Amino acid sequence: MQLRSMRTVISFFLTFALLAGIFVIQPDQAYANTEAVSTSLEVKKEAAGLIEEHYGITFTEEQIKNSTMQELAATLKDPFSRHITAEEWEQMNNWSESEEMAHIGITFAKLQGQYRIVTVTPGSPAEQAGLKQGDMIVSIDGKAVKNQTKQDIFSVLFGKKDSSIKFVVQRGKDKLTKTIKRAILPMAAVEGQMLDKRTGYIRIYTFMDQMVYEQFEAHWNALRKQGMQSVILDLRYNTGGLMEETRQVASLLRDKGVFTYYKSPAGLVSTSTLDKGKKPDYTMTVLVNEYTASSSEALTGFLQGYDLATVVGTKTYGKGVMQMPYELSDGSYLMLTTQEFFAPDMTKIQQKGLQPDAISNEKKAELNRLLVNSGLMKI
Repeated sequence: MQLRSMRTVISFFLTFALLAGIFVIQPDQAYANTEAVSTSLEVKKEAAGLIEEHYGITFTEEQIKNSTMQELAATLKDPFSRHITAEEWEQMNNWSESEEMAHIGITFAKLQGQYRIVTVTPGSPAEQAGLKQGDMIVSIDGKAVKNQTKQDIFSVLFGKKDSSIKFVVQRGKDKLTKTIKRAILPMAAVEGQMLDKRTGYIRIYTFMDQMVYEQFEAHWNALRKQGMQSVILDLRYNTGGLMEETRQVASLLRDKGVFTYYKSPAGLVSTSTLDKGKKPDYTMTVLVNEYTASSSEALTGFLQGYDLATVVGTKTYGKGVMQMPYELSDGSYLMLTTQEFFAPDMTKIQQKGLQPDAISNEKKAELNRLLVNSGLMKI
């Protein structure tokens, strides 16, 4: 298993707009930004022009002059559209191209005003130190996290190999202090295994990686050769990524049809279709939760819309929009939401999420038996 290299800056940053890298789930609506009001009028006019081009919103010269870049973006009332300084872009560019991304192996989210650990990577320093899913993060390296931005927390999780980080977490009534060494961890985008003689299990952790389709196809074919007739596709905690990689995965699951519909802010509708797919000859269960987001929801909506799978779990996150970064003359970027996407039956995903299908208690118990017996997370 090789360390996943995220070399494409745009693909990384599109996902970063949602989750501040692969370790944050929810977007910051008031992102900490070091931009001064003194940003040149020329750059502000460029940003205003892009907003007018995509949204039809116009600004007076006085409005442009007296607004910060974030204030211009805020007129869209879109939590995913924002200004990214040249320094922020360079920082994430350097991070995304780094082969030495030592970290402790957790994902986290802000839930009810508190940062909590969402997943702990098996075999990671975090697991070895005893961190668990659900632990509330109190402080990192002596600094309370409650009022920190998600990027603040994300940035300190990474560092040099063998460097240490001090975590204080709350677990029930107990407050635990852990000193953890960062390590270089292999991060597969896709993993698969047989749960019994006929049931396969494939988990897609992210669609950020440009190798997701190849990895998924390899696991799919390997499990089919082992006799897989039914498959559990686990999209829990998958916060999305590259839509084209997601569409290619869909092409292995149905021979033709619409993958998703797109709608621009101006109301223009386009489609993404399958043209070289395979006819389904399997039964599928898709596992989702409140962190299944973006292109993962597109795949879920595709499978649900064509009755290709039973969707099990909780309502998904509800991010049905895509962003594009536009470079400005000062080296900064304006991230704009450029399209909303819908399931093949035109089910709306944005701010609504997708509802799972109803299943019997017996079916749920059987799924949990298969998962737990294989050391996997139950529903």
